[in-house]
Amino acid sequence: MPAHKVVSQEEIVRAALDILRKSGSDAINARNIAKKLGCSTQPIYRIFGGMGKLEQTLEQTARNVQTAEVEKYIRKSKYPPYMAYGLGFVAFAKKEKRLFRYLYMSDGKLQGKIPIDTDTDARLKVMCEVYGYESETAEKMNSDMTTFCYGLALGVNTGTMDINEAEIAERLHRVFRALT
Repeated sequence: MPAHKVVSQEEIVRAALDILRKSGSDAINARNIAKKLGCSTQPIYRIFGGMGKLEQTLEQTARNVQTAEVEKYIRKSKYPPYMAYGLGFVAFAKKEKRLFRYLYMSDGKLQGKIPIDTDTDARLKVMCEVYGYESETAEKMNSDMTTFCYGLALGVNTGTMDINEAEIAERLHRVFRALT
């Protein structure tokens, strides 16, 4: 009798993330993940107790990927941090098409809210300290800017907009000026 392959939680999540990136969320199931790992579905159910827990973990992992990508973009950007966040969000939508769709275009993910924002506190702090806005005003402006960024991200993700970084930066700048 052949030995059972020992599979870790991290390997399962990595396999699910890889499937998500290559084939989209519809391809995420225990059978496809097990096939990618070269094992049975048993380790998935043993470790996660079911697909629901794995999907929660996968969603958090995808959010972590987004946060890391946006933060990396902010660090290397020539633009101020507040604008760089918006540019990084749009760049993530363009680079990681299926992860963006999974996080922001799948049924029920947003639950009627504006897009989930990473490190909102840091951007609000910039708006208050650098631009001198009161907290409530900064929150409203950030909400409007996030919604605008989401629209740009949808456009580049779906291919309905073909704009480069400079054009995105100019649009973000115009909207920010209009709000201020």
